[in-house]
Amino acid sequence: MITIVGILAAIAVPQYTFYTQKAKFTEVITATTPFKMGVEVCVASQGLALGAAIVNCSNGLNGVPNQVTLTAAGSVVASISASDAGIITAMGTASVGSYSYILIPLIGTETGSALLTWDDSSGTCKPVGMC
Repeated sequence: MITIVGILAAIAVPQYTFYTQKAKFTEVITATTPFKMGVEVCVASQGLALGAAIVNCSNGLNGVPNQVTLTAAGSVVASISASDAGIITAMGTASVGSYSYILIPLIGTETGSALLTWDDSSGTCKPVGMC
């Protein structure tokens, strides 16, 4: 009986820790929403065509928020920023594994339409299943 409890604990505790961390990481993902909206406004206001390169959609320009660095106690978001091409990078704190969540805007290149889509496959959170 003790052996069974020990085996279950050895499996359950790490899984519980991972899922708790993953649940907290959703705050990092959600915190990118104002930046996504800002980049979308920037792209729309420039009238960029299908497959066009995105420019001037960085921190504080054309509707994109300024870079955010959080120091509040209990926050799991370390920082969020947007590059000139509208690429959004959000970093989690050590409490959520210090993983990055990177969003790359694509104008119709993947979908064949003029809609803006987001590629989230570049961050360090994706390979480990955190996002």
